[in-house]
Amino acid sequence: MTPPAGAGPDAAGSRGAARHSYRQILRSSTLVGGASLLQMLIGLVRTKAFAVWLGPAGLGLMSVFGTVVDLARNLASLGLNSSGVRRIAQAASSGEAARIVRTAHALRATAWVLGCLGGLALAAASPWVSQLTFGTTERATEIALLGAALWLRLVADGYGALVHGLRRIADMTRADLLAAAIGSLLAIVLVYAWRESGVAPALVAIAALSALTSWWVARQAMQPMSPGPASTASDAAAAESTPTGSTPTRAELIAEARVLLRGGLALMGSGLLTLGAAWAVRGVLVRHAGLAEAGLFQSAWALGGLLVGVVVQSMSADFYPRLVGVARDDTAATRLVNEQMLVNLLVGGTGVLATMTLAPVALPLLYSRAFDGAQEALRWVCLGMALRVVTWPMGTLLVAKGAQTRLLLADLVWAFTWLGLAWAWVDKWGPAGAGMAFFAAYAVQAALLVPMVRAQAGMRWTPANLRLGAGMAALIGGVFAAWQLLPAPWAVGLGLASTLVAAGLTLHVLRALVSPQALPPRLRGWLGAGTPAAQQEERR
Repeated sequence: MTPPAGAGPDAAGSRGAARHSYRQILRSSTLVGGASLLQMLIGLVRTKAFAVWLGPAGLGLMSVFGTVVDLARNLASLGLNSSGVRRIAQAASSGEAARIVRTAHALRATAWVLGCLGGLALAAASPWVSQLTFGTTERATEIALLGAALWLRLVADGYGALVHGLRRIADMTRADLLAAAIGSLLAIVLVYAWRESGVAPALVAIAALSALTSWWVARQAMQPMSPGPASTASDAAAAESTPTGSTPTRAELIAEARVLLRGGLALMGSGLLTLGAAWAVRGVLVRHAGLAEAGLFQSAWALGGLLVGVVVQSMSADFYPRLVGVARDDTAATRLVNEQMLVNLLVGGTGVLATMTLAPVALPLLYSRAFDGAQEALRWVCLGMALRVVTWPMGTLLVAKGAQTRLLLADLVWAFTWLGLAWAWVDKWGPAGAGMAFFAAYAVQAALLVPMVRAQAGMRWTPANLRLGAGMAALIGGVFAAWQLLPAPWAVGLGLASTLVAAGLTLHVLRALVSPQALPPRLRGWLGAGTPAAQQEERR
């Protein structure tokens, strides 16, 4: 890609800056996305084992337990994870070593305290939580055990926020992979040995490995070091600014903890609404349709969010800290959001098309034949996930700009839309009704966020993103309609063709946007870099 005819140095510089930004997005996305794919494969092996040994009802139980921990985690953390990433990122961008030390110590200490209090509170409230969730107190002992998982998850979040804020992406992904592998192995052994009784201990084991690896990586990040190999230039900069200063005083720690909690309370509302809605919808499924139907929806939810989850996780690893750094500059923030949005539409849209198309094969392969009834719910979940890759960057922009109230309003409408429609539709359509409600909720949220980000940051989609979004919507809508109207072989054929078109478009656009020689070697090969044409383009 060369500058337009007549373009001056400023235009060329702008194009170079855009290429650098896309290159950074792709590098971090490739690193985190590759690790996320490996974690996904590990999770698929774990889920397959659970599905075979526990069946839909057991998988539904694990889903409900996991949602209980996630909801309690959000409540007990008081938004510490999000505020911690933001404060560490701000401290790292300022280059003030003492500020990083102070924030890091306060973040870790606060995470330990909140984890202990949260775990004890969940154990004490376990009979009430069991009654509210299952309609009986029979699960109270298992829920009390989940208090340990909650404590460990909060500790892991504290250490993870430190690493995330410093943008130590390579270290973070290695820790996540190690935790996923060993934790999954322990969980599989526990479920195999104790079947349904091993579900709660399995969740504790996974949380324990996450806490251990996060502690180890955070400890390495805070040790004195010299600049060395890093996954990105920002990693090297973070390494250079890694502090060696003295331990902060108690007064400094208390003051910093107050700042973290004050910022966290403003950020926790959105997460609380998201997890609360997920927990409530699963409660609706359990009470109205049974644990087996909840297990079917969980399989659809997990599979529908696999590839999109990789996109979102890749984005959150580097995008949020970068966005915080430019949040005061509306032009720079808008450009960054549009750049991230383009990559999300390409990769996320292709993933959604592939998941919708391969649902009849993926569900029995990854779970068992008992989960065939989740296909309809899966396709509706995929539609919702397609909207999620669009709404997530806009919501992140509001958080980076300090406009949490606007995002909280949008999330409030989203949560009540999902829960209200699920309550109305589950009786008639079962798990598919919950999927329909999920899609409708994201459609409503998207309609709210677009004017919000326009008012807050003057953000508008670029013409390229508008065209790409319309094209991806047409492909995804066509494949979804094909499954409703056409015989299965025809629907599969159309889905495969659409997926190939989307994948080809993705490779073409990414190759045009990014200087191929700057990409990771494997990705460079996929995009056709190294050819004479590519080398000539690089020289330009």
